[in-house]
Amino acid sequence: MKLIFCAFTLVILICSFPIVSGAVEYKEVKAEDILKQIENRDDVCLENCRIIGELNLSKIELETVPNPKYHELSEYGFSEKELDYYGVNKDLKVVESHIEIKNSIFENDLDFSNSLFKKFLIIVEVNFSSSANFSCVYFGDSATFDHVIFGGSAYFDHSTFGDRALFSGSTFGDSANFGYSTFGDSATFNRVIFGDSTSFDHSYFGDSANFFGSTFGDFFCFQCSTFGDSANFSSSTFGDRALFSGSTFGDHAYFWNSTFIDSAGFLDSKFGHSADFGDSTFGDSANFGNSIFGHSADFGDSTFGDFANFGDSTFGDFANFFLSIFGDLADFRNSTFGDSTSFRGSTFGDSATFWNTTFGDSAYFEYSTFGNSATFLDSTFGNNAYFECSNFGSTASFNGANFSNISNFERVNFAGTVDFSDAIFKKVSLSDSDYRELDVNWFSLKDSLVYDGPTYVKLIRNFRNLAQLDYADDALYQYHVERRKNEDLNVSTIFFDIFMQYTCEYGTRPELTIIWWIRVVLIFTFFYYLMNAISKPADYLDGHQKASLTDALFFSMSAFLTMSYKEWIPKERYRLFPLIEGFLGWLLLTIFVVTLTNVTFRP
Repeated sequence: MKLIFCAFTLVILICSFPIVSGAVEYKEVKAEDILKQIENRDDVCLENCRIIGELNLSKIELETVPNPKYHELSEYGFSEKELDYYGVNKDLKVVESHIEIKNSIFENDLDFSNSLFKKFLIIVEVNFSSSANFSCVYFGDSATFDHVIFGGSAYFDHSTFGDRALFSGSTFGDSANFGYSTFGDSATFNRVIFGDSTSFDHSYFGDSANFFGSTFGDFFCFQCSTFGDSANFSSSTFGDRALFSGSTFGDHAYFWNSTFIDSAGFLDSKFGHSADFGDSTFGDSANFGNSIFGHSADFGDSTFGDFANFGDSTFGDFANFFLSIFGDLADFRNSTFGDSTSFRGSTFGDSATFWNTTFGDSAYFEYSTFGNSATFLDSTFGNNAYFECSNFGSTASFNGANFSNISNFERVNFAGTVDFSDAIFKKVSLSDSDYRELDVNWFSLKDSLVYDGPTYVKLIRNFRNLAQLDYADDALYQYHVERRKNEDLNVSTIFFDIFMQYTCEYGTRPELTIIWWIRVVLIFTFFYYLMNAISKPADYLDGHQKASLTDALFFSMSAFLTMSYKEWIPKERYRLFPLIEGFLGWLLLTIFVVTLTNVTFRP
């Protein structure tokens, strides 16, 4: 037992050795000693230190130079009171020291505001327990704040960074202010955690701004900021409000695989060559209204919350919303799309609005699903518009598509070919729409097309041009049926319309006329036979003999063909009936000839 206890104790000591040996012992350094070094222009190199007291450059005597930011803002119209509010002084304190602080803790406030650093400032793995003030600071070629913890407020507003600004892996507390700052060639904020409130409004970034994998708190503001060639926010998470309104992005803006928890505001923004929001998730509201996208805008596989606004926006050559999911309202009204637009496989919620939207050469909506309302009113499509296998409704090439509720294509101009093949509609309006060629399965429109006379006429002509003669015949039939229901016709027009419907289906079925021939002949045959309406002439020996059914049939056929059948004649009170049968025969024969000619010689 004693041996076992000793072995167990040894194991614990061995396992705990790395922990004990890895513990950092912090050396206490007074802030006033650091200030003296800076005042004497000595370099400051600290590691594993606990800095006690307020490190405030205003407590020491340093050379000063005029503050360009102060004069710039004054000329812009800022008053002295406003400049004082923002903490912008007339002069800058010149820091000649190289400052490098690593793996240390600041117990109290740091105030380096309104300063000019001529040499590198390197702060790595440092914990600011209180506030850190770098407002209106001019940094040299490089400013490094890697893996820094800003416990209190962090102020970098109105500051100017040199070629490189490094903040990778840092954590900001409740508030971080970088408003009106200018960054040089490279600003790196990879995997940074920002607190409740972060502001970069009216900031300027050079060639590269990298916020990859960062996390932003409840409120994050980049309003009216300018980004250089590349702005990378991929795989980032934004809190309740992310504001980029009025911002300008350079050649590439990356927001791939990002998450906007609640509100994403990109109103009036401008994107350069490409904007990548693929695989992103947007919360309740995503506002891209009145924005301008360059060559490429990619929102493929993205998910939008209740409201997605792209109204009055301009897209470049390529806009991709492939397999995207939209919430209750997707608004693209008054927008302009470039050469190619893809909404393949996308899902729209209650309302998808493309009112007065302009599409370029090709617009693809295959396999898409639309909610209660899909509106393309007054829109214009370029050379080709494909809506295959789409679904407008609760569940829009329209091959196998399902328009389960309202879809509005009124006054739409399809400049080229539009493909709605095999689509199923619930209620669709094509009134005053214009197209060169419409590929659609008639049976998907038959019971869902909102009645409009010119629309039916245009559809019938379209089917005939495509040699879809059965579709044309069915559409013609449906047109007359709906016309009687929806137009105020006089009695004679209604009577003639019904007569043409049942005798030849408006000139499309000559076999139906033959059936009516047979019906009329048989009806009159039985009438003549049962009513004993015919008899033999008096010059026949058996002039008063009753006609057989066969005799009545031959007499009826003769009357129908307006031919003389001298063996039998109508009795005096039935003389009018052969005349009526003859008129019907002449009329049905005429209808048959016209219908047969129409069916035989049409293209």
